[in-house]
Amino acid sequence: MRCTNAGYDYDEEDVQWTCTASLPPELKLGSTDVICEGYRNADDPWVLKGSCGVEYRLLLTDLGEKKFGRQHDDNLSQGIARHKWQKLLAVVGDIIFYGFIAAVFV
Repeated sequence: MRCTNAGYDYDEEDVQWTCTASLPPELKLGSTDVICEGYRNADDPWVLKGSCGVEYRLLLTDLGEKKFGRQHDDNLSQGIARHKWQKLLAVVGDIIFYGFIAAVFV
């Protein structure tokens, strides 16, 4: 990823950044947020060289939706069903365990 300073709008401290990345055709850049540290603290207008980082989101393109979209939804629904069964088995296990403990005390 490469981000370049594209100037500023109203305030010289509010720099506008343009970020580009070489990505496969299934992905595109979503939101990007360049965050830089000041020399003394976060509010210092003198930015420390090399202190900037980028937070970004990757989004699926139409091709990516066709390739990965449906598969992801199927895996998600299977994961939810598996989670419900695991919760049910955990409850049954708890009932058996506490029943055994109660039987020992009786």
